[in-house]
Parts: sequence; structure tokens; C-alpha cells
Amino acid sequence: MHIAIVDDLESDRRSLGDLLERYFESVGMDLAMDVSGEAFLQRTTDSEYDLVFLDIFMKELTGMEVARQMAAGVL
Repeated sequence: MHIAIVDDLESDRRSLGDLLERYFESVGMDLAMDVSGEAFLQRTTDSEYDLVFLDIFMKELTGMEVARQMAAGVL
């Protein structure tokens, strides 16, 4: 599974990333994870990921705005 974590706070990205790594290891599943911030919009397409975690409150774009762009096919 390929997962992206989009959050403007590195500590929150790392915390969620650590939890996901422990879970996937415990169930014996492979995990590829990109722990990224708001630059996610500038360098990727959502089709690269099976799952994207979006922070709702970020400095420049909110998670809801990112989700709208993903749904509209902008990414």
C-alpha cells in the first residue's frame, strides 16, 4: 500500500507515520509511505497513492481544499 501524509506540522506527520508503520508491520503488510507537507500539491498526482491523509487545518491550503482539487482531477 502506498500512503501519503499531508500535514504542515512535521511532528504530526511523523506521529501518524510511526503509528502506520507499526500497524502495517503487525499485520504483515508492505507499506510505502511519503511523509510530506503542503508540497504534495506541487509534485504529485493522487493516483500514485492508495490512501492520502489530509490535515484539515494547514497554513496555506486546507485539507478540504486539497481534497476538492483531488476530486476535480486537478492533481
